[in-house]
Amino acid sequence: MIALNPERWVRDRRDALDAALSLPVAPACRLPLELLAFLRKRKPDVDPQPDVARYVADGTFERHLEA
Repeated sequence: MIALNPERWVRDRRDALDAALSLPVAPACRLPLELLAFLRKRKPDVDPQPDVARYVADGTFERHLEA
């Protein structure tokens, strides 16, 4: 097996998202958009920070990435 990216352990959901978005080898633009679409459909309240659930649910974050 040949690793495409270095191994990285994460501590929490926020660290996992940061790890996914900072992978050197990844489908760069598609990955965050697909992740947000997945969260919008399945778990929009993924993060307890104020307004994050609303921005995931209404597509605000996706629109910012597409701009």
